[in-house]
Amino acid sequence: MKPEIDIIFGKRGSGKSTLMKELIQDHSRLVIYDPMVEYSSSTYKIFNRQSDLIKFLRKKGDTFFRVVYIPDDPQAEFNFICSLVYCMYDVVFACEEIDMGTSSNYAPPPLVKIICQGRHKGISLIGTTRRPTEIPKLLTSQANKLYIFKSHEPRDVDYFRQVMGEKSELIKDLKEYQYLYYDVDNGETKIQ
Repeated sequence: MKPEIDIIFGKRGSGKSTLMKELIQDHSRLVIYDPMVEYSSSTYKIFNRQSDLIKFLRKKGDTFFRVVYIPDDPQAEFNFICSLVYCMYDVVFACEEIDMGTSSNYAPPPLVKIICQGRHKGISLIGTTRRPTEIPKLLTSQANKLYIFKSHEPRDVDYFRQVMGEKSELIKDLKEYQYLYYDVDNGETKIQ
């Protein structure tokens, strides 16, 4: 599978994390950044100390792993997890609430490396965020697939209209837990 950048948009409680879990379920080399504590220890190896996570991954090397990192301070530790992921090869980086470590006009340098150069290392990024206007344009401009839950916020609707044209009108009429799938590369759109 070629490395991709996929972004899931939706307000709290819309189903973003549930969809993320579906998208990552078949990946065997997986790092999850989980500031909202959404993932269980029965499916993943959970870490909340940087040193423990680094030690575990060094032992694993090129083998399979499915790890979750739960930060104490999501904003401060976002740089760490991005740096760690960028040191890897052939991995999926699942980042919950990516807007907690970025802003509309700022992405930490290690995240910029993942976005711009990660494909050369086989790094895929799947991120969730509440609003498209609160994450860096670099990230949204490089996305391959968008998953969009219902939104009425005018700036968000305007953003999706600029990206998708008329197809964005479908977003307003989505039912609870429905989302609009948009393949940026080929224009395919469908409601799920």
